[in-house]
Amino acid sequence: MIAAVDFSPVSANAARYAVQLAEFYKANVWLYHSYELPVTHIEYGYPFVTFAELQNASDFQMEELAKELARAARQPVTINTKVEMAGFITGLQSFCKEVNADMVVMGITGKGALTRLLIGSNTIHAIHHLHCPVLIVPADSVFSPYQKIAFAADYEKGASPAAIDMVNNITGDFKASLQVINVDWNNRHFSIESREHQVLLHQQLKAADVSFHNLESEQMTTAIHDFVKNQQTDLLIALPKKHNLVEKLFSRSHTPELLYHSHLPVLCIPE
Repeated sequence: MIAAVDFSPVSANAARYAVQLAEFYKANVWLYHSYELPVTHIEYGYPFVTFAELQNASDFQMEELAKELARAARQPVTINTKVEMAGFITGLQSFCKEVNADMVVMGITGKGALTRLLIGSNTIHAIHHLHCPVLIVPADSVFSPYQKIAFAADYEKGASPAAIDMVNNITGDFKASLQVINVDWNNRHFSIESREHQVLLHQQLKAADVSFHNLESEQMTTAIHDFVKNQQTDLLIALPKKHNLVEKLFSRSHTPELLYHSHLPVLCIPE
């Protein structure tokens, strides 16, 4: 499990969440941080900060964070660290392949328009370019074993066997109930094929307690927000490459912005 950190309080909280999740699964954690030399505009083009200075500062912060997380862990967890000079997505992609990561955990914050833009951009790029699941942890989320899991299903396109397997594994591991959500309005997306995909999901999902919820709304994010809030859902699972749900959840142009205004983690499974 990789926790991508930039040493902000939000990313530190996401790393803490990752360690607690790793305790449950008895998994190892890698703390990952990448940096780039700042672009300067002085006459000779020399950076104000050298590579060695950035590396040493990042190494120090990473060691301190790893110590803090190890002290806070309720059970022994192997915490490894990786600091490198690389573009965020490029470096993270390569590192995921290097350690054969099962999951990447990232934080997200709603404080400040610029911060939201930058973090949201990194998050969206990670979701769409990584080949492993990405768990997005809002700023104040605290891990506890999941009891209610919601799965945002797209009946038009269905879900791959690998995605279904992961949903089944998570619900089984936590013995959680599963709420399958589909949002439509006046049957705009209804077809024989979508009906077949819904019936197939009934057969494929193995949670002991599975319920299907067809929500009528023109505003997908509002419908999902209201549902998970009313149901006190612990985790939302989405398939971002199948439809544009994740972009809408992160977008500042949609209200309410689910990830910026709730404590609900969102697990994005690649298709």
